[in-house]
Amino acid sequence: MGLLGLMLASHLATVSSTAPSLALMVGLAVGLDYALFIGSRHRAQLADGMAAEGPI
Repeated sequence: MGLLGLMLASHLATVSSTAPSLALMVGLAVGLDYALFIGSRHRAQLADGMAAEGPI
């Protein structure tokens, strides 16, 4: 979404040539950080005794 917003903004204003790469790297870093947070919380809940749900 951030990269799409940057591309749309580039039609209205001048954007540096490194901006798309930087936006992509930041987006990937945020996604990875969030995935690690969710995994850590899940492991902590399992360690506290919460049952893992099976297939639906």
